[in-house]
Amino acid sequence: MQKYIIRRALVNIPVILLVATLVFFATSVLPGDYVLQRLTSNDSVENATPEQRIKHLEDVRQKLGLADAVPIRYVKYMGRLLRGDFGTSFANGQSALTPFKDGIPYTAQLGLMTLFVAICTSVPIGILSAVRQDSWPDYILRVFAIFALAMPNFWVATMLLLFIVRWSLWEVPITTHPLLWEDPISSIKLFGIPATAGGLAAGA
Repeated sequence: MQKYIIRRALVNIPVILLVATLVFFATSVLPGDYVLQRLTSNDSVENATPEQRIKHLEDVRQKLGLADAVPIRYVKYMGRLLRGDFGTSFANGQSALTPFKDGIPYTAQLGLMTLFVAICTSVPIGILSAVRQDSWPDYILRVFAIFALAMPNFWVATMLLLFIVRWSLWEVPITTHPLLWEDPISSIKLFGIPATAGGLAAGA
């Protein structure tokens, strides 16, 4: 088992580097210029002269590390990435890991709730299919499992949301994001829909 885990971890290293490379070049060739957008939204340079705007534009590019050519930026990017430095956000100047850290509790809760739904779905289906093999309940469960696997999770979640809103079963707190230990009822109402959609597919 230990050798398997080490082998899988080593195999994922080039995959991670490839994904990072693709993301870098994809964002580099996308249309639009973030610096120009930032410049046009800055009230302090609205009445500046063209020379002052060009100077400010160059200063912002230099500060954000966008003045270099794409290959040089890529080498610097990969160097920082290998050192564990994920940089800072262009928008707020905070560490790029801050949103990732903030999202860990929500991801963990959604994953655990999805696992709970999957277990509650798969265990009864498996037991009943084994005990009543080739019976009409077994055929019904097979059809249910096929549909659960075939339907995309986002579509199932959308249908569940429409059903809940249409029949006013409960109010989904879309403006807040409470965690289970903060507000259990509201958290279950919010996370229950994606957890059910993902759990049904996993449990089937």
